[in-house]
Amino acid sequence: MNANEIEKWGEEINRWIREACRDNDCLGLADWIKWRWRRMSHSMGIARPLMYFIRFSLPLWEVADEWNRRNTAKHEACHIIARWKAKEPIRAHGKEWRQAMTRAGEMAQVRHTIPTPPRVLVPVKCGCREKQISKNIAGRIRNGKPYRCTVCDQRIALIR
Repeated sequence: MNANEIEKWGEEINRWIREACRDNDCLGLADWIKWRWRRMSHSMGIARPLMYFIRFSLPLWEVADEWNRRNTAKHEACHIIARWKAKEPIRAHGKEWRQAMTRAGEMAQVRHTIPTPPRVLVPVKCGCREKQISKNIAGRIRNGKPYRCTVCDQRIALIR
């Protein structure tokens, strides 16, 4: 991967966002949508509709084929488009989003097909059992944020 390739991908993302907006009769919205690369390892993209903002995974983008890249860019743009057109809260992958994806000429697919590394799980315990949680939540517990078991309502503790 080099700077020219990343720049080319950025131009493609901008074009696909514009196409999705155009196909959904809201071309002006494309100027409001901003995006950034992030080092996410499982999601190709994440949209924040109320902020008109999208994060794309650079590591996954690097190994994705063009179909997954285009579908992801339009998928995330359609989250913003659907929310903007509805003018009220909607389900993330509900009918408004599916309609926006169809108008954008894409399959309303929720999952990408890029292989991802296995998730790192951390063992924890509560009053009723031992289980595993994500590394991210374990870090929050380690930093003092209390989490409670949904079964026994006891605090979840890391197993050392």
